[in-house]
Amino acid sequence: MTVRLRPGDRNLLRARAQRRGMNYTTYAAVLIRAHLRANPPMPLDELAQFERSLAEISAMVRRLTQVALIVRGGLSSDPGLEPNLATVVEAVQRLREELREVVRVNRISWESADVEVAP
Repeated sequence: MTVRLRPGDRNLLRARAQRRGMNYTTYAAVLIRAHLRANPPMPLDELAQFERSLAEISAMVRRLTQVALIVRGGLSSDPGLEPNLATVVEAVQRLREELREVVRVNRISWESADVEVAP
């Protein structure tokens, strides 16, 4: 397949692809695929990065929960620590759920079958 670009567009395409760590032809294919689908996926490398981030955030939630249990057990001398820690744990859990949803939606999009469009 050949794609004709206006003067200067090739440089813009290459620059955007480079910022995302992709080959410009792969980036162009991702853009076309996104245009053709109702739920465009993010590039696989970015999805993998999101999945790694999700794993790190999940580990943070586990560690914060352990610290919260210690604080609740009365092993802290700072009375304001428990409510502040509870706020942080809640915020990190919300972030984890939002990130999990982004990963879930993009996984579904990558794995979905192509939809035939009537002529």
